[in-house]
Amino acid sequence: KFFTSDEIYYFSILNKIKLFFYKNGLINIDTIIHKAKAFRTVSFIFAYEIYQERREDFNYIFGSKESFLKEVNFPNFESFLEFRDKWTNNDPITISIREDDADKLREIISKNNLNYDLEIPYSLFEDISCFFKKKSMPKMIDYAAFYGSVNVFKYLLMNDSKITEKTLEFAVYGGSYEIIHILESAKCPYSDALEASIRVHNNELYDYFINSVGLQHTKKTIIRAVLNYNIKVIKEILQDESLYDMIPSISNHIGSSILGITISQDFPDLTEMFANIKGFDLNKPQESSYTYLMDSCFSKNIDIIKFFVEEIKVDINAVTQIGIQILLF
Repeated sequence: KFFTSDEIYYFSILNKIKLFFYKNGLINIDTIIHKAKAFRTVSFIFAYEIYQERREDFNYIFGSKESFLKEVNFPNFESFLEFRDKWTNNDPITISIREDDADKLREIISKNNLNYDLEIPYSLFEDISCFFKKKSMPKMIDYAAFYGSVNVFKYLLMNDSKITEKTLEFAVYGGSYEIIHILESAKCPYSDALEASIRVHNNELYDYFINSVGLQHTKKTIIRAVLNYNIKVIKEILQDESLYDMIPSISNHIGSSILGITISQDFPDLTEMFANIKGFDLNKPQESSYTYLMDSCFSKNIDIIKFFVEEIKVDINAVTQIGIQILLF
């Protein structure tokens, strides 16, 4: 009762848990539709619920029931729901890896004459879809690292499966310290390991990478801490003078600043906190060309809009470089 529907949505990265929250009334349909319009994966996972509750929004996203079922390759909603309820990639290779059954995987590879660097087949219902994209599925060794399947991981290494630039990152997601130490012994580059620990709120690994390995924050890790609402890391960043001074100059790939990201993610508490950092010109458009008030209107967060208009008193008549005014939003 102390959290809003939008806040509870971020309690877990797992779609299975998000659906559980929705079915138990902790997340409402407005939150689901808002996220579904922004993220395609969410629209697929919650398609049935959107169809049942808000037919007009379903048609806006998919066109029609028939076009949705054709896109996901199911004859009807019943078969779609039956498959979704399993929340898993049902390919035999993925099953053997998740079960950490090296013997079974060996049999599949031998029988089908497969390469040890094979990419995992894509599945819409892999419940970690924010990590596995259709155009860039992980190799088997990365998949084993992700699921902490130590026996399979060792088997693949013994058969010269190549460690990739993502393997350690996936191992951090999986949380297997044995796999992480194997990779460290193999001099695997840390690349996005720190960012990964922030993303999944693994504070123990985060502290290890900072204090023992000596990894340092970058623009990407600071953005990640905000995106994933990692309060522990955000506090540490704000307490570090050099990092604190960096914050107003950081922007993401589309030109949104840290403050702009808090607005787009619907984090009103973080928005108010970052808005008080000197260095943010609250009336000047960001690199993305939108002002903070425009971003707030676009995200339809009334609390943030009131904060900027009534408390900060930003210029509501500001115009972007290409002549866009606030009423458009």
